[in-house]
Amino acid sequence: NNMLLNQLAIWYFDFIVKRSLKNSDYIIAISKATQKDIKNIFGLKSNVITEGINELHSDNEKLEIDISRLNRKAFFLYLGNNRPHKNVEFLKRCYLKSSTTKKLVIVGHKGESVKYANKEIIYTGYINDYTLKYLYSNAAAFVFPSLYEGFGLPILEAINLNTLVLSSSAGSLSEFGEYNIQYFDPKKEESLIELLENIDDIKFDDNKKKILLDKFNWKVTKNQLKKFYEEKVIK
Repeated sequence: NNMLLNQLAIWYFDFIVKRSLKNSDYIIAISKATQKDIKNIFGLKSNVITEGINELHSDNEKLEIDISRLNRKAFFLYLGNNRPHKNVEFLKRCYLKSSTTKKLVIVGHKGESVKYANKEIIYTGYINDYTLKYLYSNAAAFVFPSLYEGFGLPILEAINLNTLVLSSSAGSLSEFGEYNIQYFDPKKEESLIELLENIDDIKFDDNKKKILLDKFNWKVTKNQLKKFYEEKVIK
């Protein structure tokens, strides 16, 4: 069954990761949270080199969803799979318990779109980057309820397109700082519900966007890698 296959995949992945780490001369972690996990779980040291953000481009400039029901800033957006650590069921519970009348759009895995009184959950399945860019740009906020992330690229994608983020404080996510990001406890429903209900009172700050993207971009990553190589490899 699926649970057995998932457990076997976890065991296999753990074996491969442990073997790879033990045989590595150097280890690079993409966040302080990952660095801490490598130390606590495997007893190994690593260097943190963060990631940058990729612009969303698509050769197919065709919207793959019906946008007639998705008015600008009238919906929340989630992007990702529905594995347990992604905490999607928590997001849906909070959304349904909140008083918001905005819709919830879920991208990245299949599900049944449903209406509940004045609320609506819309599953898009997989979509092209052109459609995703439209959703990011027009959402009231991108919501990321994950219980653990090694980095969290969708947060940067959303902010790059001038969209507020409601993010779990778990894993590495709080390392982005409060730059157009409002954090919530991913285990306390009232923490997220309050943000969903008051999203219209939160304004996007262009200066905070610049500060964040100046910290997390591929130029910074390149310089970090160059410094690491010069200090560790060719010293």
